[in-house]
Amino acid sequence: MESASQILVVDDTPINLELLCNAVRQLGYEAVAANSGKRAMEKLAEGTIDLVLLDYLMPEKSGLEVLVDIKNNPSLAGLPVVMVTGYYDTQVVIDALKLGAADYINKPFEFEVLKVRIDMQLQRRKMEQEMLKMRQVAEDTNVSKSRFLSFVSHELRSPLNSVVGYCDLLELVMTRDGINDYLEHVAHIKSAGMHILSITSDLLDLAQIESGKLKMNYKNVALAELVESIVAEMQPLMRKNQNRLKVQLGKELGPVLIDEVRFRQIVDNLLSNGAKYTHGGEVALTVEKIKEKAEAMLRISVQDTGIGIPRDKLDTLFREFSKVDDKSGSAPYGTGTGLGLMITRQLCEQMGGNISVASEQGAGTVFTVTLPVKQERPFFEGGHA
Repeated sequence: MESASQILVVDDTPINLELLCNAVRQLGYEAVAANSGKRAMEKLAEGTIDLVLLDYLMPEKSGLEVLVDIKNNPSLAGLPVVMVTGYYDTQVVIDALKLGAADYINKPFEFEVLKVRIDMQLQRRKMEQEMLKMRQVAEDTNVSKSRFLSFVSHELRSPLNSVVGYCDLLELVMTRDGINDYLEHVAHIKSAGMHILSITSDLLDLAQIESGKLKMNYKNVALAELVESIVAEMQPLMRKNQNRLKVQLGKELGPVLIDEVRFRQIVDNLLSNGAKYTHGGEVALTVEKIKEKAEAMLRISVQDTGIGIPRDKLDTLFREFSKVDDKSGSAPYGTGTGLGLMITRQLCEQMGGNISVASEQGAGTVFTVTLPVKQERPFFEGGHA
């Protein structure tokens, strides 16, 4: 059976203290009496009180001073305090509410009013405590999930790298010795290993982002050269689906301060996404500097002529495990986890930017990333002037 809530009644006048305590007991609650602010704080230190009825006028320490002491104590700050005033004064009520009082009652009090005020504050207190518990459970679950993902990712990466490495070695030896019968099988094993490696990398990024451990490493980067390197690496994926990759670089890109790894990851994800959902079409990458609200920004857009995204999918596109399926009813395009776009969005936000999408089903999609340009430093070869 659930025990009755404990209500601390604070009043320096014995008859008032007795009347309020009796009323609290009639309501079915347990009354704890205190005849001074000092005694009230001693009772509160025991940690069993659910609500305080606090008289405004008291010698030595006023009700407002006791209220301040309660609200300044981290362990008591969430405790509901209802001020009890012997006369109605608007300013007294305003002062009490500003200092954190939950409500007020006038003396002489009406029993039904007292009941409603107490019940309402106790229900509110219970809801707040339940919400805090739920929040703690959610935070604990999220931490456990991040730790698990990080552990699994680290444990998988080493053996998978070994598998891919041995596949490279087998391909080299078999090609040298003219053993071509199993080359295709080795290539399939390597491809599967690389796919799982990609998934584990996504999981590791997700764990770092959710745990707040993802750090940015900004340095001077020759942007045009970086984009050319990304484009060169992306060409085999484009050719796989007979796509053309068109690149347009803005004027005076020059060196910028960015996290090279995360910038590459953002562009790789968007180009891979375009290549996956486009067949025999075009994927266009545009990188340029723009001015937005007098601030220098980098704008990266990736536009494809692929299958497009249904309107009802746009709102969920950047959520965890969200994927776009082929609407022909046959099978989904690709076999990814659906984490790529969510991670891309979070990386953009970590870098102080944002990402948006526009799409028309059957006519293609365009993703636009905007990133702030950090304060540029002189760029010198080898780090010397």
